[in-house]
Amino acid sequence: MQVTKASGERERYAPAKVMESLTRSGVSPDEAKRIERSIAREITPGDSTTELFERVRKRLMETDIAGAARYSLKQAIMELGPEGYYFERYVAHVLEKYGYRTKTNQMTQGACVSHEIDIVAEEPMSKEKHSAGIPVTYLIEVKYHNARGVKTDVKEAMYAYARVLDVQEGRKGVPYGTWLVTNTKFTENAKRYGACRGVRLTGWRHAHPGGTEESLERLIEHWGLYPVTIFPGVSRAGRIALADGGVYFAYELLGKDARELQKRFGITEHDAAGVYAGVTALFGTHA
Repeated sequence: MQVTKASGERERYAPAKVMESLTRSGVSPDEAKRIERSIAREITPGDSTTELFERVRKRLMETDIAGAARYSLKQAIMELGPEGYYFERYVAHVLEKYGYRTKTNQMTQGACVSHEIDIVAEEPMSKEKHSAGIPVTYLIEVKYHNARGVKTDVKEAMYAYARVLDVQEGRKGVPYGTWLVTNTKFTENAKRYGACRGVRLTGWRHAHPGGTEESLERLIEHWGLYPVTIFPGVSRAGRIALADGGVYFAYELLGKDARELQKRFGITEHDAAGVYAGVTALFGTHA
């Protein structure tokens, strides 16, 4: 059976992919198999992978709200839009949880021209680095896409690298690093260029060539830094209202009941109940 990917390409339906994405979301192997089999019975030629995603998420919502939320992580990040404004700030907040000192939308003078940097991030100071006094400051280019099937290409990595070269030449003695962060996958050329030029790449399902995990979802999941748009039982309008409310992480809503959520974000009673149920399922009742 052929299904249509978001890019427009057609591929054979792969049960293993569905079950892998489910188990990665914390669903048990037996439950993943049950859900996959129920979905497989409904597939018709030409169905899109987006339609399959929604069917799987609907099945999960019936039995596992937390699993449905984790399964929706990529979509939740895409809803930090439609522009990249919220995603940039979300990434900065994630990095701060890992000890980086960050600033967003900074103008920095290079040898030739000035540059607007999406995120300037100073790496955490280990004891060794502190004694040497040489923390690396990363100039981070953030590429946000709000449509499935889009990949971040080599030209973005080349641009980020060239910009750091200009800034480095204008500020000799300050160690700068190049970092490209995206919410999608990288093309193979982007990966090769990054490895060749030492451009740090963080994207969807991306593992650093040296073995260091640099996938965006791993950075998020390791500390439970789920975006506030992750709740699958909440309408799109409700999720956007949460993002507009200045809250970046879902765990920040712990301890707030449905009535308080409704009043603070101006969302419907149904959405407020969905947020409360989602927070409780993901994190329990305690921080």
